[in-house]
Amino acid sequence: SQDEALQKRDWYGSWESLEGAFFGRVFDRDSTVVDPEQVVQLIKPWSKRWMSQDWGKGHYCMTQWHARVDISVEEGRRILGWVITKPIRAVITYREYLAGGAAEADEGGTREIAEQDIAAQIVERTPEEERPLITNFFLSPDAFEMSVRRANQSKISELIGKVLRAAGLPYPDKADNARVDGWSLMYNMLLATKRRGSGADDCWLISTLCPELYNGIPLLMRDPKNLDDVLKTDKTSAKKEQDAADTGRYGLKSMLSPGKKPKAVIIAEAVAKAHQQATQRYAPQQPGE
Repeated sequence: SQDEALQKRDWYGSWESLEGAFFGRVFDRDSTVVDPEQVVQLIKPWSKRWMSQDWGKGHYCMTQWHARVDISVEEGRRILGWVITKPIRAVITYREYLAGGAAEADEGGTREIAEQDIAAQIVERTPEEERPLITNFFLSPDAFEMSVRRANQSKISELIGKVLRAAGLPYPDKADNARVDGWSLMYNMLLATKRRGSGADDCWLISTLCPELYNGIPLLMRDPKNLDDVLKTDKTSAKKEQDAADTGRYGLKSMLSPGKKPKAVIIAEAVAKAHQQATQRYAPQQPGE
């Protein structure tokens, strides 16, 4: 009847099990972490791809690449070693890029890289043939509110967006920052992964190329003042696991369960409606109409 994190600590003497860990009951490294070869086999040319970023100047600036895939019964057995009875869906976080912050408590030391340089690194890390396949770039809301004085008051999102757009990558959308809903979504997806596809939710698989993310998830602690939220450190302290997890939360919540329609969807719907109205207005009348 004891909490799983406490079982590992008290019964088996594990030093890796943290009391109060937010994802302690559901994060299973063996089922969640996949190698690059498995990723290549699971992601198809038609799979939906997108990116997310938790921007930070004093804190770490983390960027992640995601894809949503359909996994057949045969692929589950052959690629993952899972025994499933029906096809399942999964999100794969398959690449990450971490730019160090400049906070005093930051292990990465002083950051000398500018926003345009970070964007250029994102472009460089995205293969040219992959760029047209990426549909969205979800950026943390603070990047849409903060400006850089030396760049004529351009917002951070604009500085990053100009570089990405010129390289064929999407302009940033403001990420969904609903913390409790986002953590809950991540929790349920990791539970579905731990059960190896037997749940109703999408699974979440993380590539070995994303060590900051899969090593950071077990370190996230519950907020004692709000048990449905992850404890957040004060603004003077920078922790990789929190910035990596926030980036994952932005990516999953904004794409799979957004609180409002993304800008790209709104534009696409408006274009489709205008096209339909124009077609109806100018279409030749049939006899009897």
